[in-house]
Amino acid sequence: MSAIKFSFSKKQKILLLVGVPLALVINYFVSNAQEVDRLTAQLERGSPELQMEAIDKLAQMGSSADGALDALALASRDSDATLRSAAIRAIVIIDRREAIEILEQAFDSRDMGVRMDAAEALSRMGSKKAQAILSRSEAHAQNSYERAQMQGWAKGLRREYEQKKKKKYRRHKKIYGD
Repeated sequence: MSAIKFSFSKKQKILLLVGVPLALVINYFVSNAQEVDRLTAQLERGSPELQMEAIDKLAQMGSSADGALDALALASRDSDATLRSAAIRAIVIIDRREAIEILEQAFDSRDMGVRMDAAEALSRMGSKKAQAILSRSEAHAQNSYERAQMQGWAKGLRREYEQKKKKKYRRHKKIYGD
């Protein structure tokens, strides 16, 4: 069996060396963008199992899945704690800078679970901005704790005053028989 030999001109060789890899790169980016769009739609409209699958795949894609950050930010505020936690993890993997902004918003949520997931992710990031967000919250929590302590102390004083007042009234009633 004889081997088939091809002969290419210099221009054809250059075209093959540059054109084929370029076509492969373009194909990769186009198919990657289509996959991100498909996974984003699955995340927005899928069942909880499909949503988790989409989040996992987006996280595996890394920074090339940055087109899904808005959908992941929405999922980070979902009522399902598992989905919320996975979305926050994926956001951190895909884009750390954008993650800080999204996590800061999540950190101000009324939902304690969302705040806890965001705090955990921010503490793992270790950046100066993430630490500033956490320290601001710690100061707020300390103020809230002190305020609650003061309210408790005031309630205790009020209760003690009421008890003394009742005791005095009972003593007065016992002595004067009113």
